[in-house]
Amino acid sequence: MAKRRTQDLTLVDVFRVRDVEAAGSSVFTAKDLKDLSVKVSGHGESVGPEEMKALAAPALSRVLDISVLDILIGGWTKLRVLRELASPENRKSSRTHKVPLVGHTIKSVHSPVVELAFNGVPIAETAVDLSVGMSLKGATLLVQRGRIKAMKIAGCRAEGSVSVRGHTLLQRKSKPLALPGKIEFGQGIPIPGSSAKPN
Repeated sequence: MAKRRTQDLTLVDVFRVRDVEAAGSSVFTAKDLKDLSVKVSGHGESVGPEEMKALAAPALSRVLDISVLDILIGGWTKLRVLRELASPENRKSSRTHKVPLVGHTIKSVHSPVVELAFNGVPIAETAVDLSVGMSLKGATLLVQRGRIKAMKIAGCRAEGSVSVRGHTLLQRKSKPLALPGKIEFGQGIPIPGSSAKPN
């Protein structure tokens, strides 16, 4: 298997793949799975509760396929300093602005829906509560024409939890994430509200 690029890390990597798959089996209760087994079997298919449980295992991975970088950038683009650099005046300037950020934590809360499908047909769904915090020692953003062109990260750890119906399925504090020291974004990532066009 090819080594995963560190800038492609997702929440599945943060929570660890094997733990996410194990938790996925518990998103739906034993009664849910038994009822679904009966429902599917009533349509001419023979599927037991354990088989249903196996189908549910990867379902959580799909909704946790959220980029770590997207969470970081989503938090940064709300900062006033970046909003100011996305002003009409700055969008016209070719100057590159270096924005240093001291140690801080970005928090993100989601309520994704986990869907269980059989033979490609959705048969059940349930919402989960996802809470994530990214703690950074520091970062530097390079901004030009209302776009984040590159970033440098001093160090980052993540912690988060996944729960369903008030029951915690996953909870983890990561080791330092193996993010590159510098990541470039080509034409750049537009700061929301800037209406910035690439060079």
